[in-house]
Amino acid sequence: MKKRIRKQISDKDAFIAVYFQNGIGNFIMLTSTIKALCEMHRAKVDIVLDDSWKDNRREA
Repeated sequence: MKKRIRKQISDKDAFIAVYFQNGIGNFIMLTSTIKALCEMHRAKVDIVLDDSWKDNRREA
């Protein structure tokens, strides 16, 4: 029977880039997924928004 060899995670910091073209609503929906990716890979996440993104919320 073969031994299972677990892949060793490197000591280097891992980064995950997350890009959202259409605003922050998708970020809110995917927050738990992003958090799970960070925990699985022991990574830090960078959130990137499109530079032409407009905040369409109305002022209070």
